[in-house]
Amino acid sequence: MPPSKAKPNARRRPVVNIAPLATSIGVRFVLARNRLGKLQTCAEDMEFWARKRARAIEKQAEGQLHFTDPYDERVYAESLHEDLDHFRTIVPDAIRSSLFLLCAAAFEHGMLGTAELLMRRVIKDEDKLASLDRMSDTGIFRAAALYSAVAKVRIRSSRNWSDARALAAIRNLILHNNGTLTPGAPKAREINSLIRRWQPAVVKGEYGRLTFSDSFVERAIGVYESFLSDTRREITRWIAANPMVDPE
Repeated sequence: MPPSKAKPNARRRPVVNIAPLATSIGVRFVLARNRLGKLQTCAEDMEFWARKRARAIEKQAEGQLHFTDPYDERVYAESLHEDLDHFRTIVPDAIRSSLFLLCAAAFEHGMLGTAELLMRRVIKDEDKLASLDRMSDTGIFRAAALYSAVAKVRIRSSRNWSDARALAAIRNLILHNNGTLTPGAPKAREINSLIRRWQPAVVKGEYGRLTFSDSFVERAIGVYESFLSDTRREITRWIAANPMVDPE
């Protein structure tokens, strides 16, 4: 029996084209910056909403209400006071802490994602890949180690490295110690240094609890965006100087 011929309309397996390394790296950085931009807009919208709610409660408190029972009047006044404190302090603190954590996550994901991509596209030796995979560093510290090992790009010398380190420590402080800076806390010196430089965007209050103003998230995003831009520029320069890692 003669071999059967393939049907003319048979589906063929798609050809997978791998994007140039510089393009893939650039896309990762752009996505990270876009994410930070959206979080900035979200922070602004939520701050506006909290201020609007506080003003509404203030206006309600200024209204003239007449109570026949003094107890009812006192309960009403205390309720308004609690609501006002809620939208002046508790809600803004929750907004700023939560949005900052999301921004820190987006930044670390972008930095580490590009570092991992660079490693797997450049390093072909399985033993070296396994050795890099076993590194104990995490977050931006792992990204810094990978950039240095793979491309000799030292992001630790970036103008924003000290701020990025301190912000990473503040992130961990929020997650693991309710945002409270104790004298023996890890990276306490770096956090205190950032507080001195950034006040009043971040302030250490009673018992070491950190509080953030409405400018803190924006300032943190500025550090992250600048760091991403600096790193992208250095990686792109390295790829251009080493064309064999990214052949056409």
